[in-house]
Amino acid sequence: MSETDTSSKGYAIFIETISDWDRYLNEYFPPASETVEEHGGTVLVGNPDPDVIEGEWDHNMTVVLEFDSVEDAQAWYNDPAYEEVKPIRLEACEYAHAIITPEFSLDDLPD
Repeated sequence: MSETDTSSKGYAIFIETISDWDRYLNEYFPPASETVEEHGGTVLVGNPDPDVIEGEWDHNMTVVLEFDSVEDAQAWYNDPAYEEVKPIRLEACEYAHAIITPEFSLDDLPD
């Protein structure tokens, strides 16, 4: 499946350690949420305390956003309106990783 294939859902996944919750919740979250909505995205997961069932988990925020396609997820992430608030998220976090990925397909697994 190519990265511009619009036949499957696209997901933006964030794993973070937030050190400044006040900035994250008051300066980043409201405008970021608006940009997600403007791109037809939905917050599927936004949890600071998941139930860790295997391994170590040293992060205090997991976010999963769903979009109609990977292309839509990338368009949201690269939107100038989101680019404007993204530095606030990065400054409010000690650790932040993010990926964009298509929904699961057996065809994407190695042979």
